[in-house]
Amino acid sequence: MKNKTKKGVVLMIIIGTVMVMTAFSYVALSVVTQESRIAESGIKRMRALLAGQAGSIDAFEKLRTGVIAMPTLGVPTVYNLPTAVNGYVPRIVILVRGDAYVDGDGKNYTCTAASPSEFCIINNVEY
Repeated sequence: MKNKTKKGVVLMIIIGTVMVMTAFSYVALSVVTQESRIAESGIKRMRALLAGQAGSIDAFEKLRTGVIAMPTLGVPTVYNLPTAVNGYVPRIVILVRGDAYVDGDGKNYTCTAASPSEFCIINNVEY
């Protein structure tokens, strides 16, 4: 009778230990998955930021060389990069100070009167 009781106690200890290890494994997996999602989001955000900056630089160059026109009040210059950068296609909107523009997607772009420059170059990248 003592042998069966000892075997039962050992079995319960083993089952309890396996359950605790399973719970720890689940928590560790959840933490690693969450950290992976956070890192992926940060990478996407950085790629979109760099694509937007590339779009702004390209728009500056197009303005400088006269490929695209300078905006006038009420007539903004809207420029989309012809190719994707980091998998994103930035939209560049150039406005005169105090002007506003709403695109076809309903996004509102404004160049506030408090802007220190005569023009605003706004880049929009969806990620």
